[in-house]
Amino acid sequence: MFPVSVCLRIESKRFVEEETQRKRLGSPAGRIRLPDLPFSGGATKMVALLPMNERYLRWYSPWLSREFDAYENLIVHDVFDFARREYGCHRVAFCGASLGAYHAANIAFRHPDAVSLLISLSGSFDISSFFDGYRDDNIYFNSPFEYLPNMPDPWKYNHMGIILGTGEWDNTRDESYRLSGILNSKGINHWLDDGKWRGHDWNYWRDMLPYYLSVL
Repeated sequence: MFPVSVCLRIESKRFVEEETQRKRLGSPAGRIRLPDLPFSGGATKMVALLPMNERYLRWYSPWLSREFDAYENLIVHDVFDFARREYGCHRVAFCGASLGAYHAANIAFRHPDAVSLLISLSGSFDISSFFDGYRDDNIYFNSPFEYLPNMPDPWKYNHMGIILGTGEWDNTRDESYRLSGILNSKGINHWLDDGKWRGHDWNYWRDMLPYYLSVL
C-alpha cells in the first residue's frame, strides 16, 4: 500500500497566491485537507493536489517565479511530507493528466529522491507556447524537454518507475513520444503505453490510472 498523489487540472491560481502570501508574511504554510478516497487498484488511498493550470502559466512574468517556486515547495514539503508520514514510506507515487502530467513529471524529475513512481496520462509537456518568446533560467529548469537532454546524471532516476500513457486519439500523443525519446537517449527506463481507442479526456484517464496501478 502506498500514497498516490494526483495532479488535477483545476482553477487554482488563487490557492497558489494565498499560499505565497502566507510565506511572505512568515505565516505557517497552509495545509491541504487530504481526503481518504476508496480505490479499487493497488492503493487504498489517494492524495489529491490542487495544481496550477494553463491559464496560470499564461500569466507568467519574471517576478512570478516566486509563485512558481512556492507551488512546487508546497507539494514537495507539505503534501509529500504528509503522505510519507501517513504511510511511513520514503517516497510517493505521482500522477497527472494532460497539463497536470507536466506538473507531475516536472516535479518528479526535479525531485527524484521524493518520488518512486511517475504516471503520466496524456501528458502535455511542452510549455514553450505559454511565454510569448520570453526566456529565463526558471523556464529552462521547469521544462523537461529542455533540461532532461542535458542531464549529466540520469542514474538518479534508476529507482523510479515511469509510465507514459497515451493513445491513438490523444492530441498530445506526440509529446509522450518526444519525452520517451529523450528518456531513451539518456538510458532512463520507462514504459510508453500507446493504447488503442484512447483519447484526451477524463473518461479514458479514469480507466488508465486503475489499470496502471493494478499491474505494478
